Amino acid sequence: MAHTLADRWRNALNSWPQEAAALKGVLKSGSASLIDLKLASPNIMPVLAPVVMMSPYEVSKLAGGELFDAVLLLDAAGSTIAENLSAIKRGSQIIAFGDDAIAWPTGFEIECRPTPLGREFIVPSAFNEVRRLFGAEVLRRSYRTTSQALGSLINREFYQNRIDFVPTAAEYLGENNFALDIVSEGNQAKTTFEGATESLDAEHFWLGITTVARRAAAFFLCHDLF
Repeated sequence: MAHTLADRWRNALNSWPQEAAALKGVLKSGSASLIDLKLASPNIMPVLAPVVMMSPYEVSKLAGGELFDAVLLLDAAGSTIAENLSAIKRGSQIIAFGDDAIAWPTGFEIECRPTPLGREFIVPSAFNEVRRLFGAEVLRRSYRTTSQALGSLINREFYQNRIDFVPTAAEYLGENNFALDIVSEGNQAKTTFEGATESLDAEHFWLGITTVARRAAAFFLCHDLF
């Protein structure tokens, strides 16, 4: 694939030398938007960047006539149709990826408040709307390349053991993505003249776990869930 893309780039630059020079000038300016690149090289840019990744809130900055063969919504369960409308109307086909077991449209606020207001009314996610209109294909196999140390817990609590986790190469070799550090007593500086002692990474990690555990316990006690 890399060889094929390189050939296409070289052929495009040789076929449109004026656009190539204009594109070079825009890139050397230090600040170039996607619209600037498209205006400078309308024939070269589709070859150099056949795939564009951007926030749904920035798609509206594209030219009005900019169309795509396919639009992939990567967080469709956590966003609404309105938030993705600028991208949806530019695609010939829509592929929505979502997981409504762990994500939903919670909205956001641009003003800091002691207590978030949240959404005034419930809005269906883009994922649910696409699934309602066109159906859905359930993916039950996880190909994550990182450790699946928490895979069984996540699978049991969120998915009722319906996900098949493919073992990683590290797991085949018996390797773990975590290390055990023993923090012994008396490892700090005796006096301030000896200098300050930074906490070990393991100590920070343990403090983080303790804080999360305490907050979780307080939450359960306050809400009387047991």
